[in-house]
Amino acid sequence: MLTLSIVSILFTFSVYALQLFQKGDAYIGWLLFSILTSATLLSLTLNLLVSINRKIMVNTVLVTHALVYVYGWGIASALDFTLFPLFSLIMAAIQKMSTLW
Repeated sequence: MLTLSIVSILFTFSVYALQLFQKGDAYIGWLLFSILTSATLLSLTLNLLVSINRKIMVNTVLVTHALVYVYGWGIASALDFTLFPLFSLIMAAIQKMSTLW
């Protein structure tokens, strides 16, 4: 889960930066929500949040994380076509890692 959260944060910043530089406009709402879910996942992995029912919280964050990154894949698909296969592979790896837990 540590790898999932770190790769997700890097994917988020790279898609946001490329969207901003190529299109001149980027989705700040997606950036904030994506970083929030990835940071929550990271803090759960590092046991920074103490919760009564940890299993429900982890499952909720993982489902939310998967939905946010499906939307992120849609954003990445609007980028230059030379970068799309790379982002598709990273997105598939993120989705695979999130379903393993």
